[in-house]
Amino acid sequence: MARHQYIDALTGLRGFAAFWVFCHHARALAGFPAVELDLGGWQVNLAFFFNIGWAGVDIFFVLSGFLLSPPFVQWRLFDGPQPNLGRYLKRRVLRVFPAYWFELAVLLAVGGWFGIQRSLSGGELLAHAAMFFNIGPEPVRPLVGLWWTLPVELSFYLLLPLLAVVMRPRTWLLWIGLLLILSYLYRYWAAMHFLERPIPEVVLAVEQLPGKLPEFLLGTLAAYGVIRWKAVRPGIADGLVVVGAVLFWGYLWSIAAFGGNDYWRGHALLYWAPFANGAALALVIAGLYWGSRIGRWLFANRAVLFVGLVSYSFYLWHFPLIRKSTRLMDEHGWEVGFGIKFLLFLALSLLVSAFSYYWIERPFVKRRRPPVQPVST
Repeated sequence: MARHQYIDALTGLRGFAAFWVFCHHARALAGFPAVELDLGGWQVNLAFFFNIGWAGVDIFFVLSGFLLSPPFVQWRLFDGPQPNLGRYLKRRVLRVFPAYWFELAVLLAVGGWFGIQRSLSGGELLAHAAMFFNIGPEPVRPLVGLWWTLPVELSFYLLLPLLAVVMRPRTWLLWIGLLLILSYLYRYWAAMHFLERPIPEVVLAVEQLPGKLPEFLLGTLAAYGVIRWKAVRPGIADGLVVVGAVLFWGYLWSIAAFGGNDYWRGHALLYWAPFANGAALALVIAGLYWGSRIGRWLFANRAVLFVGLVSYSFYLWHFPLIRKSTRLMDEHGWEVGFGIKFLLFLALSLLVSAFSYYWIERPFVKRRRPPVQPVST
């Protein structure tokens, strides 16, 4: 994977992931209304799509493993140049913290307007500033519940250079296998240890980095694959996207069909989720990288690319904006259908996200080269 290479379909996939999480929260905060689409007399029920929108977070994690690992994989496994660790950490900090600190400052200043009736102690403020809340035996509860994913991502950023140390051609797969086993054991222990706690506490415990590590590692394996096999036929790339999407959707459906309310209470599907979802998404991402025509059609159009461009700010801001908008509608007795609410939520979230991206994020991010698609043979 060339260092300058930028695949627009992967940006679009990130946009879809953020939009999917948005759909989940939009319906939940609106009171779980019916979601049906009329297609010429055919009623399509979209409730399941909205209900499992939390799976967009899984897409983010696998993408992170795929996009951040190549310099370390090339260095340790393909005799490439050693990455500059200082530059790597600086870019990660400048990529994730400015937009987050901006939102944190706004919420600390006018949190009551957003319905956040809570002040932070000195220790809680430091935990928020460093993005290391909801970690440890007595975790700090984040101001915005959605932020629980941020320390998970940040932990992987810090762990990746350490993983590179054990990436040796003859033993790196054994190390990854060992880490996958440890991750499974951690998920099992966390689920059993917090079995009687409220489900939100179970989620926070199980879904910390040890439990989510397979998704990052499988993204790393996908990065190894596209470096090892530089190009594939377009039909193969399309096949990878289709097969991966079917497997991903199938596992999510099995969670809803067979896990149900027991999923977070130690159901077997809980332990295997990051393995199954990570492997399926790794296939999709590799297919997109190799130039899948289906992937370009789905994720490289202008609308999806724009959401992908502002996806980080969109992810950060949509939850408090939806919650505030819902309360304003309720207070003023504005009775409108969920479709109108959804479009209003989306427009407001994109507007604020665009401001955050262009005025807060982009000044700290090095300008990327124009999109380049990989050559398929």
